[in-house]
Amino acid sequence: MNPLTLLLTNNKLENGDNFNEWRRNLDIVLQYERISWVLTENEPTPPSGDSTPEQVQQHERWKNADKTTKCYILASVSCMLQKQIACMKTASAIVHHLHEMFGVRTRSARVKAIQTFHNLIQKPGEPVQDYMMKVISTVTKAEMLGADMDADMQMIIIINSLNSSFQQFKLDYELNSKDYTLSKLMNTLQSTEEILNIKSHGPKANVASSSKPKGKGKEKKKGLMRKKAQTGVKAKPMKKKAKENIKGKCFHCDEMGHWKKTVQST
Repeated sequence: MNPLTLLLTNNKLENGDNFNEWRRNLDIVLQYERISWVLTENEPTPPSGDSTPEQVQQHERWKNADKTTKCYILASVSCMLQKQIACMKTASAIVHHLHEMFGVRTRSARVKAIQTFHNLIQKPGEPVQDYMMKVISTVTKAEMLGADMDADMQMIIIINSLNSSFQQFKLDYELNSKDYTLSKLMNTLQSTEEILNIKSHGPKANVASSSKPKGKGKEKKKGLMRKKAQTGVKAKPMKKKAKENIKGKCFHCDEMGHWKKTVQST
């Protein structure tokens, strides 16, 4: 069993919204089986009595490839679509019928996706990574719907949609015409964004202060005096405490509170 058939069974064609994806998966499976040619080559002339063995073998080879392709198609569409296409003669006729059914819807979705891509503009302050992820998603969707966009034109549209902070980058691209893929462009723009942020904000450095911390008591006292001066209230002078005249033991009479001169006077 071809393991790639899971691409078809897991992404069945039902209402046509995924027609392009289904068609691409069908091509992958047929290429693996080496029978993709059956969708582009007409049926050889059926063998007759005059046919050579090579002609008979060629017709048999085509019939087997066509039968295998029809089985892959029927197994990968909804039951309703199976009823519509089961009686069709060849696999190429089935694919053509499905393209007529869903091709108009696919073209409309493709045009809408291309218009969305052309209208993309990076907002001021929008991170370039977020913006580029949105761009890549839009381009991928358009290509899945069958859009064939020139790679150089894609780059021109994307770079011109960047905001004014990338003005120098735009000028460099116009002068040098560098070749970018979408992923490489996103990485380059992220590096440019980091450089722009450093230039605008400056490098951050932790500088240790060498000054000694001031006393909190002096600052508090100065703040209180300044506050009183602003309110017009005069600060009261602080009274000095009188020193207590503490008398010790008299070395003359050994009594407490006496001085030598007091004893002599008595």
